Order: sequence, then C-alpha cells, then structure tokens
Amino acid sequence: MTATRKDDCTRPQTVLHMALELSEKTWKLGFTTGLGQEPRLRDVPARAVLVLEQEIKAAKERLGLPPETPVASCYEAGRDGFWLHRCLASLGVANVVVDSSSIEIDRRQRRAKTDRIDVKKLLKMLVRYRQGEGDVWRTVRPPSVEEEDARQLHRELETLRAEQTSHSNRIKGLLASCGETLEVDRLLPKRLKKLRLWDGSPLPADLHQRLLREFERMQAVNRQIHRRGHSTLLPTFSDHSQMAPRIYASFPKSRMSPLFPQTTQYQKSCCRTVQALTPEAGDSDYIGFRVARSGRKPYTHKPIGI
Repeated sequence: MTATRKDDCTRPQTVLHMALELSEKTWKLGFTTGLGQEPRLRDVPARAVLVLEQEIKAAKERLGLPPETPVASCYEAGRDGFWLHRCLASLGVANVVVDSSSIEIDRRQRRAKTDRIDVKKLLKMLVRYRQGEGDVWRTVRPPSVEEEDARQLHRELETLRAEQTSHSNRIKGLLASCGETLEVDRLLPKRLKKLRLWDGSPLPADLHQRLLREFERMQAVNRQIHRRGHSTLLPTFSDHSQMAPRIYASFPKSRMSPLFPQTTQYQKSCCRTVQALTPEAGDSDYIGFRVARSGRKPYTHKPIGI
C-alpha cells in the first residue's frame, strides 16, 4: 500500500525586481528575481521612458519569465521628484519611493560609492522589503499632481525670501568692507549719497553703482513677494459665494449686512469674510496681515477693493 501526499503549500509568485539609480545623464537599472541571483545591470539614457520599458521586457526574456510577470521597482527620492513614480504606475509597475536617509550603511569601514554598488544595494533591499521586512527602509508617500502643484506657491515664497535675505546680506557685506553700516530699506539710495567714509570721502563710484544695482534686484524680489503673498492670503474668485473662509475670526452682528442672498451657514460665513475685508467709516485706510515668521519683519498688504 502506497501513501499519497498532497502538497498543500503554494509557491510564491515570481516577481521581477527592478532598482533604479538616477542621475542627470544616465540611469543605472538592476534586475533580479531573488537574493540568490546575480543581478542584470543595464544603463539607459535619463528620462528615456520607452527605453526603460524595452529593458523591462528584455529582462523578462533574459531571466526566462513570462511577459505577464509582475514588476516591483524602487528608486531614491531626490531631484527627479515623483513623475517617474506615476510613469511606472502607468506601466503596471509596483513602485516605491525610498527615503535615502533611511538606507542602512556600514559605518565601521570606508564605503565605496558608485552607481553600480548603489543599484545592487537597492535591489537587495527591495527583495527583502517585498519578502516582508517592512522596516528595511522608510518609504515616501508620492503626492498627487494636484497636491504637488498646490505646493508651488509656498515654495516660491520661501525661495523669494531666501533671495531677499541674500541681497540684503550682500549689501551689508559690501558696506562693511568699507567700515560702514546702513539700514537696508527703501531710503537706502538717499543714504548712500550722503554716506561718507572714515576719511570724509564719498563711496567709490563703482561700489556705489553696484550697491544701487543690488538694491534694485532686492526691490524686484520684494515686489514679487508682495504679489505672491497677496494671492496666497486673498484668493480671487469669480463668485464670492465660493470664497472659503480662510480668515477665521468672529465679527459683531451689527457689522453684518446681507451682501448676497445666500442663506446657508457656509455662505453666511463666506459673506462674513468678505464683509470683514471691507473698510467702514472710522476704520484704518488699509487692512494689514502679519505673515512673516518669528524673528523677521512682517510686511503689510495694500488696500483691497471688494
């Protein structure tokens, strides 16, 4: 009598693992199906999506995988952003974006760093991650196109403020090289004309002109900050009933008037926002908003018309 046994265990589905090491001109690709296999390495031109798709198909053929084999990939978050993640998702690739600071390294020895070594390291960690080691690294949640686009204005303001500080520090540094100091404000050109050095002589002509040009560049940045900050705090809508109540405050009922015929609570809140921004008799001639961080001088917006 022969005993028969039924194999109840199921084999895990074969997955093609792909790691990408990104650079400005060339991308290094690594392919494997598991930890015990020597990875297949290929170089492709940067941002060549069609070539990348062809390399995925060629890797499946080389490793003896059927065309419908699923693909899992990873790359480090960096200057390339998240467009590649969306592109890989459109190709049916299960991609993860890795926080580069969470990748483990050996601190006891000097570490060689090349694209070849890095892509092999990413490939091994990707296989471990897919096998269940969730703490092998930290992943980044890719934002949607709308979420990423909504960050542009805020990031632009941060860049402009950094440029503003850079111009101001450059002006102060040029003055300090002559042993002088001045407040960098709108009266700087007039003060430069009256400025005298330690021996009573005026500023050298070329230095004076350079300071004026630097001040003009700073003024251009200031105007852009004013416009960007104004559009952030006071968005324009074709229909005031769609204005979101971004300025949260309570206003006396005596100041409220039926600006619009809306009756819902949300629309009343919108009306209060518009009404609060409308100057009345006895109010100041402008409405100021402090939008600067602590330690920086706030700037005030001009009057608005409703």
